[in-house]
Amino acid sequence: MDCVSGYLFFLYIVGMILVPLAAFLFVLYAIQRVQKGGGASKPGPMEALAKSLGLGTGGGDPYLPNTPLLRVFRRPVQVEGDLSGFRVLIRKYTQGSGKNQSTYTESVVSFRTPLPFRFTLSLESLFTRIGKSLGLRDIPTGDPFFDERFYLRGNDPEKVRLALFPEIRERLLAWQRTHKAGGSFEARDAAIRYYEQGSLSRPGDIRRFEEVTRILVELAEILDVLGSMDT
Repeated sequence: MDCVSGYLFFLYIVGMILVPLAAFLFVLYAIQRVQKGGGASKPGPMEALAKSLGLGTGGGDPYLPNTPLLRVFRRPVQVEGDLSGFRVLIRKYTQGSGKNQSTYTESVVSFRTPLPFRFTLSLESLFTRIGKSLGLRDIPTGDPFFDERFYLRGNDPEKVRLALFPEIRERLLAWQRTHKAGGSFEARDAAIRYYEQGSLSRPGDIRRFEEVTRILVELAEILDVLGSMDT
């Protein structure tokens, strides 16, 4: 009787291992069959964004191309290419791990001449107002509507104000009002970026990133000139 019980227990353990494994392999096989038989797949958000900007895409290739059942696991698609002579990269990335992991999407425009200064720009919030009350100081542009809406920090106020000239401020205000965007901008070294938490999932996300990328390119043109003035 003990031998029978031991044998049944052994079969139980084997089943606990093999059944989930078989189910997992079946799901991978089914996904692969659907991909092979489904024809051209619908473009994702990054592909749609690339098309709207006239750029290309990278990524999307399998992590393990030589393992047929695992080809369904692919690298994230990102937008990349040149826009008005400046290199553009739009991608999704994660920070942290486990329960503290967060997903972000960023648009980065690189220019030629590294900056001798840096700045960050974000929306005014409860935290920035608390910081001001504790002595943290931002950079006023002289535009009351812009200064009320945005929190600007940098290590060269004069150059930062030159970069954010009136037309750029107007475009940023109009873009933020239209899309209710809540991300942040950062300019340093030879690139300017906009990043926000979350991933692109709706048509509004694509339009928001298309417009902000075009604004970033305009800013890159200005920053490239400002950087070259000190070389």
